[in-house]
Amino acid sequence: MTDNEQRQWNRLWEMYGSGALRQADHTAYLLCEYDSGINGEGHSGWFFNHRVRLPEWIATYQSVLPKAFYANLCMAYESCGTDREDAICAVADDWFYAHEEQITALIRQRAIELKA
Repeated sequence: MTDNEQRQWNRLWEMYGSGALRQADHTAYLLCEYDSGINGEGHSGWFFNHRVRLPEWIATYQSVLPKAFYANLCMAYESCGTDREDAICAVADDWFYAHEEQITALIRQRAIELKA
């Protein structure tokens, strides 16, 4: 990564942290929210902490995430509130972590496009 790309990457995450990214680029915001949330809380915790926004977000993520990520997200989301939530979300978490570099690449591209 070049110095300029690193600055853009850092600036994008600063914008995310301050809330400015939500207005500047909603797609980038949702990618950061998903990446940060799953890394911080796993799917089950992320769902719990964002239960009010989730119905809207799940529909939006269909156009934001690669198909395999969206399928993984939906599998976990459909388990919410069931006796299988912990087990299914653990599988979804493991899959996410194994493929996270794809989300990172998308976020990097958004940072470059934003010239953050």
